Amino acid sequence: MKRIKKSGGFRLEVRLGLALIILILLILNTASHYTIYRVSKSLEGQIQETLTEAAVKLANRMETAGRAEIDDSLKRAVMVDYDLESLHLIRLDYDRVLAINRGEAPDTAFLAFDSALSSRELGCLLINRPLYHHRAGEGRYILLFPTEIAGSKYVAAVSRKAALLGSLEKAMKTLIFFAILTGIVLVIVSARFVRSILNPFNRLKEKAEESGRLEPAGGDEISRLVESYEKIINDLKAKEEELVELNRRIAQRAENLAVYNDYILRTVDSGIVTLKTDKSVSTINRAATTMMRINPGDGSGENYHDIFSEFTDFVRLVDQYFAGDRTIVNREIRLAEPGGSGRTLTVTITRLDDGGGEEIGVVILMIDQTEYLRLQEELELSRRLATLGEMSGGLAHQLRNSMGAVLGFARLITRHSGDDAAVGRNTEALIREAMQAEALVARFLDYARPMEVGYGSIFLGRFLDDLKETAETRFESACLEINNRPADDFTFTGDDLLLKQALGNIIDNACQAAADRAGQVIIRAEADGNNLRIIISDDGPGIPDEYRDKIFTPFFSGSPSGSGLGLPLSQKIVGLHGGQIGFRSSAAEGTVFTVTLPLVSGPVAGAASRVTAGRL
Repeated sequence: MKRIKKSGGFRLEVRLGLALIILILLILNTASHYTIYRVSKSLEGQIQETLTEAAVKLANRMETAGRAEIDDSLKRAVMVDYDLESLHLIRLDYDRVLAINRGEAPDTAFLAFDSALSSRELGCLLINRPLYHHRAGEGRYILLFPTEIAGSKYVAAVSRKAALLGSLEKAMKTLIFFAILTGIVLVIVSARFVRSILNPFNRLKEKAEESGRLEPAGGDEISRLVESYEKIINDLKAKEEELVELNRRIAQRAENLAVYNDYILRTVDSGIVTLKTDKSVSTINRAATTMMRINPGDGSGENYHDIFSEFTDFVRLVDQYFAGDRTIVNREIRLAEPGGSGRTLTVTITRLDDGGGEEIGVVILMIDQTEYLRLQEELELSRRLATLGEMSGGLAHQLRNSMGAVLGFARLITRHSGDDAAVGRNTEALIREAMQAEALVARFLDYARPMEVGYGSIFLGRFLDDLKETAETRFESACLEINNRPADDFTFTGDDLLLKQALGNIIDNACQAAADRAGQVIIRAEADGNNLRIIISDDGPGIPDEYRDKIFTPFFSGSPSGSGLGLPLSQKIVGLHGGQIGFRSSAAEGTVFTVTLPLVSGPVAGAASRVTAGRL
C-alpha cells in the first residue's frame, strides 16, 4: 500500500509541476498584455486631448475673427503647436446633412480626409458630438469636431500621426498570437510528456483495478499486476462453457426483442425509417408511410433514392449524412402535398449499432412540426401586434408634430419664394405630401387595429403619375418609367390615400434596389376582366432566398434602416380592397411585384384595351 501511495504521489507531482510552469507563463504573458494595453489607452487619451484642444483653439480663433476661413498663418501655427498632420474645415451644408441622415456614402470632402469614413460614423456630428476616428493598427488618429461659425455649421477636421500607438496595437496582436500558440504548444507537449511517462503503467493498473483483481500484497506493483492477470486468464478458461450457454440465451432474447421493437415501431406517431449500410431501406413504420404517402410494405430492400425520389429535401439530407455530416439533429424539411399545402418535419439521422458497437445501418426519425410551427407563428404575430399597439400612440403624436413643423416651414418657403415657379411647385408638392402623411398617420401606424376604407372613383392615369412623382422626389438616382400609359378616363374604385400608401411602399423598395445599381423601375397597368393589375418591376439584385417567406411579416426588414411595416401594410391595404399581392425575384432579373385589385365599378367602355400591357 505504501508503494501505491508513493506512485500516486509521483503522478501528482509531475502534473502539478507542469501546471505550475504553465500558470507562471500565463501570468507573465497576461501582465505584459495588460501593460501594453494600458500604455496604448493612455497614449490614445493624450492624442484625443491634443486633437480636441487644437480643434477648439481653431474654432475659437475663427469665431473671434467672425469668418469661417483658415488662413495660412493660423493653419501653420495650429499645426506646429499641436504637431498635426493635416487640418481642414468642412461645411455641414443642407445637402451633406441630408446625405448623412439617409446613410449615403460620404462625399469627397470627408473621403479626401479619410477614405474609411462612413455615414453611420458621421451621424454623431449632426448632434454636435465630436468623432474620434482611429483604425486599429494604423499610425494615424483623426478628430472631426462640429462647431458653429457666423451662424453656419462646420466641421473642423484635424489629424495627427500616431506611429507609436499603431506599433503598440500591432505588437499586442503579435503577442496575443504568440501567447496562444505558446499555450497550445505547452499544453500539447505537457500532455505528451505526462502520457509518455505514466501511460504504460497506468493502463495496466487501471485495468486490474477496474476488474477488481489487483492483488493487495505480494511484492512490487509489477509483480502484483502479473499475478492478477494470470488469475483472470484462469477464471476465463474455467467459465468458457458458461459463456457459451449465456451466448445461446442472449441470441434467444435478441429474437424476442426484435419482435417487441417491431410492435413499438408500428404504434409510435413519429416516422422511423431504417437503412442498411448499403443504403437500402430496411424498415419503414406506419407513421413514416403516412407522412411519405407510401404503401405499407413497399420499398423494403430498395435504395432510398428510388423510394423517396419525390422528396428532394429528404433525399438531400440523407445524402449529406452519408457524405460525412454525422451531426444531423432536428433539421427542418418541407414535404409538399397536393393543393400547394405541405408539412414541416424535423429530421434526426443517427447511426444504428449492434451490441458490439459496430455500425449496421442508419436510423431516420421524423417528427411532424406543422401544427407547432403554425401556433408559434400566430403567437409571434400576436406579440408583435401587441407591441405595435403600445408604441403607436406616442409615435402618432410625434409624427403629427413633425408634419405640423414640415407644413409650417413649407408655407414659410412659399411666402418668401416670390415668383420662383420651381420653388413654388416643389413646396406645393411638399405641402401635399405632408398633408397626406398627416391624414394617414392615425390610420396606418396602428397596424393591429382595423382600417376604414373610404371608397371613391380613382383615375388610374393620375394615380400612377402621383406615385411616380412622389417616388422621384425621394429617389433622384432611380429611373422610373410608366409603360403603356392608361387612358385619362380609365377609373377604378378604392381608397386613394390607402392605395397610394400600399403601392408607394412597393415602389420605394424597388427604387432602393435599383438605385444601388443605377437601374430602372418600370410601372405597368393592365385590366383583365373584372381585375386591375399594377405591375412594378426593378432590375435590382433581387430578394435573397432566406427573406422570401418573411417579407410580409410585421417588423421583418432586410434593410438596417427599415421598419418592417411597409410590405405588411401594403398587403393589409390590398387585402381590405379584396385584392392580393404576388411577387417573383431572382438575382439575374430583379424583382417583380404584381398587385391585383378588383374593378368594383367597371372601366369606361373601350378603356381596357388601351391600358392593357404585356403580361409579366
